[in-house]
Amino acid sequence: AGSDVCPFGASDVPQRGMMLPPTAISTPFKILLFVLSLILGNFVGELINLEELIIRFGDWLKAKSNSSKDPNFTRAFIFASCTVAIGAMAIIGSIEDATMHNYSILLTKSIIDFVTILVMACTLGKGAIFSAIPVFVLQGLVTVLAVLIAPVLHEGTLNAISMVGNADKVGKGETWTIDDFVKL
Repeated sequence: AGSDVCPFGASDVPQRGMMLPPTAISTPFKILLFVLSLILGNFVGELINLEELIIRFGDWLKAKSNSSKDPNFTRAFIFASCTVAIGAMAIIGSIEDATMHNYSILLTKSIIDFVTILVMACTLGKGAIFSAIPVFVLQGLVTVLAVLIAPVLHEGTLNAISMVGNADKVGKGETWTIDDFVKL
């Protein structure tokens, strides 16, 4: 039963981690869609050179915020931005806000993000504070997009989006260190 719940092969720990109901990945088509979503996301990121764009934006923020003497500014910005911007709560919360006018997920996420960024700013530097910018942009774009595609959104779609968001967060969390960003 554990392999029906967790797409990461952790059938021996069915009570921990980012779990989804069995209906979220019960068919081979849904598993294929999950894998293709991750591949497409990575392909688009490579195609537009997203990593370099984020680094350049972090460097620009560093210059504009008079933080040129802070050697960790851009790293703190990137690490914090990826920590709070990637994941199912950002996507599902924005969709629920747009389609059902339910902002409870976004409110919960903002409280979690505030505490997370507060700790990161204390340990990594003020670059972490600027992670609010990409979070605002991402969640705003998803909210606007959700309004446009609301007619085709249903519970199965939201489960699939949640699964991809959680897998991306788990995958990135397993490979990041503060000293070395590993390209996925």
